Amino acid sequence: MSGIEQTVRQGQELHQYQLQRLEVLEMSGDELSEFLNQAENENPLINVERDRSEIEKELRLANWFNQQPMYSRSFYERTVTEEMPEPEIPDSRTMSLEQYLRLQIDFLKLSCAQQKMMNFLLGSIEDNGRLKITPDQAAACCKGTAKDSEYCLALLRRLEPAGICAASVQECLLVQLRKLPQQCETAEYFVKNCLQSAGTLSMSRLARKCGVKIPQMERALRVIRGLEPYPGSCFAPAERAYVIPDILMLPKENGWDICLCDKWSGSIHISQYYINLLKGSHDKENATYLYDRLRQAKMLQTALELRRKTLLHFCELILDRQRAFFENGGPIEPLLLGELAQELPCHESTVSRALRGKYLSCPRGTFPLRKFVSLNVGNSDVSNDGLTRKIKELIAAEDPCTPLSDQQITDLLATNGLNISRRTIAKYRTDLGIPNVFARRV
Repeated sequence: MSGIEQTVRQGQELHQYQLQRLEVLEMSGDELSEFLNQAENENPLINVERDRSEIEKELRLANWFNQQPMYSRSFYERTVTEEMPEPEIPDSRTMSLEQYLRLQIDFLKLSCAQQKMMNFLLGSIEDNGRLKITPDQAAACCKGTAKDSEYCLALLRRLEPAGICAASVQECLLVQLRKLPQQCETAEYFVKNCLQSAGTLSMSRLARKCGVKIPQMERALRVIRGLEPYPGSCFAPAERAYVIPDILMLPKENGWDICLCDKWSGSIHISQYYINLLKGSHDKENATYLYDRLRQAKMLQTALELRRKTLLHFCELILDRQRAFFENGGPIEPLLLGELAQELPCHESTVSRALRGKYLSCPRGTFPLRKFVSLNVGNSDVSNDGLTRKIKELIAAEDPCTPLSDQQITDLLATNGLNISRRTIAKYRTDLGIPNVFARRV
């Protein structure tokens, strides 16, 4: 006879209304507007009302942008009797990298699968011309074959500018060297084997490492300096995406006004017609349907109000900590995600997701909310912004003749109670664009 086993398990389950509150809190303005449109289509009791005056302001702003010289419509407003200008040669200063590449592949004969793959690869190229996605990853994303992705990638790498779609600076420079009219074996050897140590070795040591004399090494370096490690950088940047801030912060006589800019995304109103219909309904099935929809509409109303209060509370806490930044243009003070979570109170992951995709506009500009909140570095109590500032201060105060190594910076921080690994210090120093100890030594 089998025995009956009894186990005790402790857990937490979120109800439907709790899940919806979290979901609505995490939405950006665009996502919320789309979500409310969908809710209005699915629930007859929900009416989404938007402040038309706010929308008209946005339209007027858009029209003003369109009237500026950079958006001139004079070419399209010409009459057919006017003499049309000669077509111009494409200029990289006014053309994006993707447009320039498309001009070169428009006449290639590609299958439907290859065309899809080519469009995906073109959209994955970074502004500097680098392509970090692998053929296997491209094939998986497009549900195609590795053969098609490798073929399309090989076509792209044959295009101009030379070195486009390279996976690294080294690969990019090698492609450009091999396309030069006169080959330079010393330059190729240097890029393959000595590129990483270029800033730490003297000319004589570089020459010995490459097995050539100093004049030959100098000629090779002149050739390399004439190359372009980022072949996409000379092209016009991609079209800017304008954001509508979620929070507006304006100064007043005795402080600041914090407003939530959610009128354009819409607010929920419950239809009185269907409420009266529910009260007078004698059909059980209809009454159950209307009651469920009424409950869903009220849940959504509550979720929207909670989102509004939480975001305003976020901004009050941020203003309290970053007052020097907003009022005097001072630096951003460290505000850890955990501190913000304790004040609300809610879980750190909830705060992190709630900050995603939301922007704050103030007299100093428009900033993502994440800019004002930092994560802890490792197990320490310092934020990533705080650690960055400390590293910059230590290096700025060092003796140029005996600069600090990453390990010495680690030891100095440890004396102040900050236990950060040497690898983390090296990463933050590199992100700041500060060279290593050898390159900083005078």
